[in-house]
Amino acid sequence: MNRILKGVIMTKSVNKILKCKICKRTRKIVARGKCRSCYQKPYTRRQRAERPWVNRNSGNRCRLKLRQEMLDNLGRICCCCGEDREVLLQMDHILGRKKHIEGGVRAYSEAKYDGWDKLKYQVLCLACNFTKYFKLPCRHALKNFS
Repeated sequence: MNRILKGVIMTKSVNKILKCKICKRTRKIVARGKCRSCYQKPYTRRQRAERPWVNRNSGNRCRLKLRQEMLDNLGRICCCCGEDREVLLQMDHILGRKKHIEGGVRAYSEAKYDGWDKLKYQVLCLACNFTKYFKLPCRHALKNFS
């Protein structure tokens, strides 16, 4: 069945099960005689080359690099309890956040833009940061009293 669209005859050969020109598999043809995966390959390659920050691994490297820079500038020890295992250390906003910013690259980038200001940011371990967020007494402070 043919359709006429602006003077061009369009056939319904698209979306038929035929052999792909590229991979030679019998699949549903999307456009230009190619299956969906073969049709999208050049686009995704070009997209990855033009926008490498979309790649998840490069985002992880960027976040880890900023995290190491944060630890270098703010210190590699918890300000509350003295914990020094880097896996447990987190950046904390001393006065709280003005607007909701997701953690990771955005928070680190904001702190870097502020020049790693020690009046705004500090390093806390996971436990101390958690207790501060929920306005609970720190477990390390409770140990000192007993």
